[in-house]
Amino acid sequence: MAQLLLARLLDWGNPRDDGSTWWSERRDDDDAETSSDDLSEDFNEPPELPEDVLINCFQHLRSYHDIASAARVSRSWHSAAVRLWGHRQRLTFAKCRNPEIALPSIIPMACVVTDIDLCGCRLSDASLEAASMATPVCQLQSLSLWGVKGVSDAGICRLVMKCKSLKHLNLGGTCVTSSSIFTIARSCPSLEILRSSLRQGLDLVSLRMAL
Repeated sequence: MAQLLLARLLDWGNPRDDGSTWWSERRDDDDAETSSDDLSEDFNEPPELPEDVLINCFQHLRSYHDIASAARVSRSWHSAAVRLWGHRQRLTFAKCRNPEIALPSIIPMACVVTDIDLCGCRLSDASLEAASMATPVCQLQSLSLWGVKGVSDAGICRLVMKCKSLKHLNLGGTCVTSSSIFTIARSCPSLEILRSSLRQGLDLVSLRMAL
């Protein structure tokens, strides 16, 4: 029963071939210019379900992309997603099929996250910028950007500089430059381990003394 209801829920949240969604197709003409990401009360929302029922259904979702899609459907769905994901301390996007969309959508819901793994993901500077604006990044203690593709040195630096509580940072296989390494060391006073392709076993004490 839960699987059948879940399938129906995903029909509401996922975009169709023309980019529209089942939950937005019956909006009034007056609202036609409103963004599909806007969760205003004018939207024609899916049938109301108790939050506990929604959470039970969302627990069957294995894809961050599906969770992000469900959270955008309505305010009540977003609230249920936050309740489900708010306790997650570790997020792994390594096998996420669309991390560029999921990353900035999931992080704001993970209120107590301290560890994020983005190994091998294809992202963009825009997605990193959006993620850096989320409050939870300030409390991150571990961040792995090993092998991240599609982002610039500046994009990586902007994200990491917001992570003031970082202790472990993996930048192996990225395009980060030596100047950014110095900037990161200066911005993350709690950093204990830094892995980089520039120099294995980088001595953070010596690095900070050189600043």
